[in-house]
Amino acid sequence: MSNPDPMWVYDLETLRFLEVNNSAIVKYGYSREEFLAMTIADIRPAEERAALEKNVAAVTEGRDEAGVWRHRLKSGRVIHVDITGHTITYDGRRAELIAARDVSRLVVAEQTAQAALAREEAASRDMRRTKRLLEIAGTSAKFGAWRYDVSSDRLEWSPETARIHDEPEGFSPSVEQGISYYAPEHRDRIATLFRACLDDGKPFSEKLEIISAKGRRLWVRAIGEPEFDEADRIVAIQGSFQDISEHVAAQQKANELSNNLVETLESISDAFYLLDSDWRFIFVNGQAERLLQRKREDILGKIAWEEFPEAAGNIKQQFELAIAEGREVQFLEYYPTLRTWFEIDAEPTPRGLAIYFRDVTEQRARDEQLRLLDVATSNLNDILLITEAEPIDAPDGPKIVYVNDAFERRTGYSREEVIGKTPRTLQGPKTQRDELDRIRHAMEKFEPVRSELINYTKSGEEFWLELEIVPVPNEAGSVTHWVSIQRDITERKNAEHALRANEARFRLVARATGTAVWEWDIDSDSLWWSDGMQEIYGHAALQGDGTPTAWRELIHPDDRARATQAFEALRTEQKDVLQEIFRFQRADGSWATVEDRGFVVRNEYGRVTKALGSMLDITERLQLEERLRQAQKMEAVGQLTGGVAHDFNNLLTVILGNAEALSEELEKQPRLHAMAEMTANAALRGAELTNRLLAFARQQTLEPQVLDVSQLIQGMDSLLRRTLPENIGIEIVRSGGLWKAEIDPGQLEAAVLNLALNARDAMPEGGALTIEIANAALDDEYVASELEIEAGQYVLIVVTDTGHGIPPETLGRIFEPFFTTKDVGNGTGLGLSMVYGFVKQSGGHIRIYSEIGEGTAFKLYFPRSQAKEGGVLLKNTDRQIIGGEETILVVEDDGLVREHVVAQLKGLGYRVFQASAGPEALEILQQVPEIDLLFTDVVIPGGMGGRAVADAARQLHPGIKVLFTSGYTENSIVHNGKLDPGVELLSKPYRREQLAMKLRKVLG
Repeated sequence: MSNPDPMWVYDLETLRFLEVNNSAIVKYGYSREEFLAMTIADIRPAEERAALEKNVAAVTEGRDEAGVWRHRLKSGRVIHVDITGHTITYDGRRAELIAARDVSRLVVAEQTAQAALAREEAASRDMRRTKRLLEIAGTSAKFGAWRYDVSSDRLEWSPETARIHDEPEGFSPSVEQGISYYAPEHRDRIATLFRACLDDGKPFSEKLEIISAKGRRLWVRAIGEPEFDEADRIVAIQGSFQDISEHVAAQQKANELSNNLVETLESISDAFYLLDSDWRFIFVNGQAERLLQRKREDILGKIAWEEFPEAAGNIKQQFELAIAEGREVQFLEYYPTLRTWFEIDAEPTPRGLAIYFRDVTEQRARDEQLRLLDVATSNLNDILLITEAEPIDAPDGPKIVYVNDAFERRTGYSREEVIGKTPRTLQGPKTQRDELDRIRHAMEKFEPVRSELINYTKSGEEFWLELEIVPVPNEAGSVTHWVSIQRDITERKNAEHALRANEARFRLVARATGTAVWEWDIDSDSLWWSDGMQEIYGHAALQGDGTPTAWRELIHPDDRARATQAFEALRTEQKDVLQEIFRFQRADGSWATVEDRGFVVRNEYGRVTKALGSMLDITERLQLEERLRQAQKMEAVGQLTGGVAHDFNNLLTVILGNAEALSEELEKQPRLHAMAEMTANAALRGAELTNRLLAFARQQTLEPQVLDVSQLIQGMDSLLRRTLPENIGIEIVRSGGLWKAEIDPGQLEAAVLNLALNARDAMPEGGALTIEIANAALDDEYVASELEIEAGQYVLIVVTDTGHGIPPETLGRIFEPFFTTKDVGNGTGLGLSMVYGFVKQSGGHIRIYSEIGEGTAFKLYFPRSQAKEGGVLLKNTDRQIIGGEETILVVEDDGLVREHVVAQLKGLGYRVFQASAGPEALEILQQVPEIDLLFTDVVIPGGMGGRAVADAARQLHPGIKVLFTSGYTENSIVHNGKLDPGVELLSKPYRREQLAMKLRKVLG
């Protein structure tokens, strides 16, 4: 590598210098160590590095003429070099040997050649002036002289001229011989010039080619001029003869290099021109003509600032800086006249300045667009992702080539982590396989596709993306990349999920609360209903025809005006809240009582645009409230009735007892005896009335038994037929497999008979009475709308007549005591009250159904009993009165009753102690140990009732017998209408024989 031209070896893969010669070190100014630490890209201008990489990639084996390139020296100056390369193997690596010849001096060489030529021409002029051949010949090497004497016709050559012709010194040819040395193509020319000089005195100077005696072809400059005598006659021709072969060869080489340089400068993509030291154009290439919009012949030789005045500002300053500092300057400049942005590179030359420039207007616009695009994509909230177009089928798929800042913010991955990888990095367990397949099929056809996809961040967070993938083709139409715009829709998806959940909850709540939700768009006067309108009221049509008119037509005529007025108050902004109760027709024609609540919705200007609300069916609630009020009323009346019956029974006990005593004493006085019997009978009727009152109040003492209800009612067939007139047909219908019920048989008979008598009164012209007995089950849904009843199995008794029916306004009062629709004197109004109280006291349920002109049905439900059936106890008809001698303690707070009872007990032979309150009774029990029986009222004032006295008595006298008496039962000894086990009770009022029999039963 001792070549005088710079040479080096570089690695074709890494572009790093592997070896350099001394010429390169001297030429470029870098030390060998600096070279070996650099790549060949480091000595190239930045704008040519892409072209360098492309050129290196195109290197083939063998010799490579790379052409002329620009290199930057360490000093910063840029030179032009002609590159010749040859591929080699260097230390086992594929490399290229480069020879770089500096052709920057070609212009200088051309200028030097032209200067030499000018000097030569000046010398020729001097020679003619001085006419001194020897002085001319001695001034230059390879420079001879010649002279032709006209008179002697003799041609003389100087020694140098002879040497040029390869002839010996002193050789003098004739004119013809001298001409014969010239090349054939130049002989006529030199002969013509010689003759003109000889004949006409015209001097000549011509560059011609000769063939020497040795056959060498030489370029020579032949100069001749006439010599005159005193008479101005031409007496001789003398001149010089110079071998200019080297000069011509150099000139040809310079011309060749100059032509190459011109061709190079014309072929480069940059515009180029040269300025001399006076700022005149001395060269302009074609690209410069196009960019400057001026022809070169119009500006060559002219001063730049005069042709382009607007360049006299910054451009001139930059050019002056380059010349002053002897270095290259690069800058951007906008030239308003041409409306063009130029990138200018000015380099000093020996004669002036070389300027490279290019139109970067479009590039600058593209760069600005790219800058704006980069700024825009960096600030976008949407993700921008670009991948290669293929391979789609590769395991990793197309590789990512670009992501914006939004990608980094949302996924947590940096650009460095994902560039070169696949978007599948973002997929995870819940990423939808079907959507991925759909995207893949679209990409295989190079079609755009939109999708919603679940992806995952770097931390594993799941998020939703709405993405649009678009193919990007190149100029040839081939798809090279995919651009994907991705929007984070996680919040929207969560909102949609929450909305669906809310809608589901809304439907469930609306269904659970029995409401139909509505929305009234006041502007369009349209009405929307929820599914509850169909589920609750059966109207499916309102969903499709949601006009307020269609809805208003379903409001009861009596309520329509009021409801319409309330809604109009919302429309006219008189009210903000709606709360109305009205009747609304169901799809089946029935009427529901509804409670409609709503409120208005205002827009941003405060104007009412919508109203929202819900319509609740409160029919069952009102019915239940009515039943509750009725039950509470019945309970209050019952409590009042019970209290009255208690006191009344105490009075009847005294009256009945005294009447019986008088009747016995007055047996021999018929008139007085009859009066006594009349008094006793009246007392018994009063007792019957109080018993009915107690039955209604559910305070009568029941004696329930497990029995076959159908058998008992069937046994009433003859009684019913005797009681009812013949124009009433009676039918008893019994289902198979009837369950047992625990009921007081006497009270059941009385209840059925009572209902039969009511049926009779409802059918004065005859009809049909049907008594059905069947099993029934009441479920949770049914009992939810009823009071004082539990779900379960029941024995059902249905008493149906075909009478005139009960009016609706009366139906709610028929169980009230003393309420009757019969004429005065035809009923007490206690029959149905007694039935109601008996059924309720028995743990049952009663319902009534009636239609005017069709009849009435009473349904009595009694709880099923799982106990074994017992026989129906027959009442003892033995009226024999038997007394005793035992000791009895009577506890009674009513003085009259106590006095009467004590008298009757003593009359029966018993030893009697008496007390008016509990504490007094305890004192007697403590003092008298031989008491056999405690006869106590259940209800005793003073805080210690009959049950408490009985319990204390058993503590003091474990074997003592207890008999309770009461005008009505109390929870202390009666539960669910039945006496507690082991409890004996004698209900007031009672006859003497009943007292005597009960005492003997208890005492044993």
